[in-house]
Amino acid sequence: MSEKIKPALTREDWARRGTIRADLVIALTDEGVVAIDDGETQSVHLPSSAFHAVAAFTLHGQPFGFTREDVDSLRLIGRILHEPRTPFTRDDLLRAESLLESITDRIAALLPPEEG
Repeated sequence: MSEKIKPALTREDWARRGTIRADLVIALTDEGVVAIDDGETQSVHLPSSAFHAVAAFTLHGQPFGFTREDVDSLRLIGRILHEPRTPFTRDDLLRAESLLESITDRIAALLPPEEG
């Protein structure tokens, strides 16, 4: 079973489309721009066209990011579902189950809270 990852933003952060921490302000504007301000350097405004690249760099190597092992596990799970008669080892199945739970927790931590 994987350890739960703390959500990246609180419900309140999502509601106001940004987060304010002691040393950093991050906000998503209505124009689809992320503004980052650490109070000392000039604010950085990122157009939405840069989000994918920024997400890749910022998730790389982080405990809440994704790995090649995750990709391999998802592909293994796909093969298990697609080819149920193929003899997979118990270790394959346990590894796939554990990593699927871990990946699910990391994705969930990046999403806004569910309504309700």
